[in-house]
Amino acid sequence: MKIFIQDTPIKISPINKKINLENYQNIIFPQKEKKIDLKKLSGKIVIKNATTDILINTIKELRTNSFKEIKKITFTIKDYKEAIEQVKKIFKVVKAAGGIVTKGEKVLLINRLHKWDLPKGKLEKNEDVTQGALREVEEECNVKVRLGKKIGSTWHAYTSAGGKPMLKKITWFAMKCIDDSEMSPQRKENIEAVKWMSKKAAKKAVAASYGSIRCVLDKYFSE
Repeated sequence: MKIFIQDTPIKISPINKKINLENYQNIIFPQKEKKIDLKKLSGKIVIKNATTDILINTIKELRTNSFKEIKKITFTIKDYKEAIEQVKKIFKVVKAAGGIVTKGEKVLLINRLHKWDLPKGKLEKNEDVTQGALREVEEECNVKVRLGKKIGSTWHAYTSAGGKPMLKKITWFAMKCIDDSEMSPQRKENIEAVKWMSKKAAKKAVAASYGSIRCVLDKYFSE
């Protein structure tokens, strides 16, 4: 599971999953500590054999403080399933879906609040994730699409307008454009533009966007 908190990727992995430690600047083996001093850390960090307490306390601290020097934290956890359940208890989980729409060699991006993004949105009550993905893409871009394979899911932590901790799970699908003759941005959702871009242009456009969007695009382009 990978959660983006203030755009910092937090990866939670089972302890037996192999990790390439050469990709990390800091490797921590906590003993009885319940908290890691994040102020002293920078770059990419792996916390080996972390306890649930360390995981939960780190997530809470990342939600309320900014650590711009930290690029990524990976936790390896013995009781992986229990840890994930405890993480979810911190938040109210919201389900959403979206898509990477292609037409030939081009990919469809939206510009929302001055950042390039992918079309997506929250599921309606009792809505199937595939139906929600299609509906959101078609509503936000005013195009007709055909559903393809599932790409994967991203998790994004944020704070609601009422101050509640939220965790949004977005399920992503590959889609093919059927008709874009009336393509236009859904203004009421603060979408300012809808644009077809080449792979190179799309990667450049999202370089200054959200980490989760870069992650899902990178995964799609690498398959």
